[in-house]
Amino acid sequence: MTPPAPLRRAPRALATASIALAVVLTALQVALAVAALKDRGSVDELFGTGATATQDWIATATVAAIVAGYVVSCLWLQRARTNARLISPDIPLQRSSVWVWLGWIVPVVNLWFPYQVVRDIRNGSVRFGQTVGVGLWWTAWLVYLLVPRGIDRVRDADARANLDLQLNPDFDAFPTAEVVAAVAVVVACALWCALVGQITAAQKAALSEATPPGSPSGSPSGSPSGSPAGPPSAGAPRPGSPALPPVPPRWSPHGDA
Repeated sequence: MTPPAPLRRAPRALATASIALAVVLTALQVALAVAALKDRGSVDELFGTGATATQDWIATATVAAIVAGYVVSCLWLQRARTNARLISPDIPLQRSSVWVWLGWIVPVVNLWFPYQVVRDIRNGSVRFGQTVGVGLWWTAWLVYLLVPRGIDRVRDADARANLDLQLNPDFDAFPTAEVVAAVAVVVACALWCALVGQITAAQKAALSEATPPGSPSGSPSGSPSGSPAGPPSAGAPRPGSPALPPVPPRWSPHGDA
């Protein structure tokens, strides 16, 4: 007989790791914004580099946190997507499983594919109660990603056009961009942690409702042969009655046949 397939479980360990890395990334971005405000007007700012040594190592640590968070969160999304399909097979998943990984890094489509992946997983997992807003989370995340890049491009283009960098009108843009990014990533982190927690908890509850297929029962107590207990056969002594002595064989004058 083919053994039953094991039940899937909610990816709680991956969820915890994803939340922890999101908090680390948020803390680094807030530290980067504080450093940018503190170092405003420094020599590096005046010459248009836009970063001090403190900001450099924070930015390096931020990149490492983003890479680690990407790997762990995609692993969690992959497991959660499989569970969502199992829990709600009637709810369609708009993107295939390959976009769980590629949706974040392929240009142009990375502006909305991850949102669709997370939204479908949420819809297929959370069947009751109020859900966390995926749209607000994704908007905050896009602000975190795009605002600093936009400011950097404007500043670099203006620095090439102006020989006198001290007269650069975008001089204060770098600290302002980091503060905006810090606020956005705080909002995105809070919503991401809520989303991951809600989806994981819903999957744990839904998957625990299913019971594994019944295994063959063992032999009843007191019947080592494995046969079910029942009434004693005819001629057998009843439980609790005294045992009768054995009957001697009947003698025949012709002897044994």
